[in-house]
Amino acid sequence: HCGPNNLFTFSCSNLSTSRPLLLYPNPNRGDFQILNNSHSTNGDILIYNLSGQVQYQANRVGLEAFSLHQINAGHLSKGLYIIIFRSLDFSQTMKFIVE
Repeated sequence: HCGPNNLFTFSCSNLSTSRPLLLYPNPNRGDFQILNNSHSTNGDILIYNLSGQVQYQANRVGLEAFSLHQINAGHLSKGLYIIIFRSLDFSQTMKFIVE
């Protein structure tokens, strides 16, 4: 319970589990979309395999607020991948599976 009458209080706004970016579908075949649930931002998208090798890179990608961005990485082999979006505002890491 959040409130001033508790012995230990904290901000209810810290409880948010929402993430600015969502990736779907997951699993996919290398082609998928990123949904930006936040304000417009520009940043870099990197996809790594589990060996840490960059498999896809796009620099200065513009993500419009509350919109979809298509990723076409159909060349990826089946497996688990890590995608990182980095901007001046935030950085987010997600996992996805290529079938």
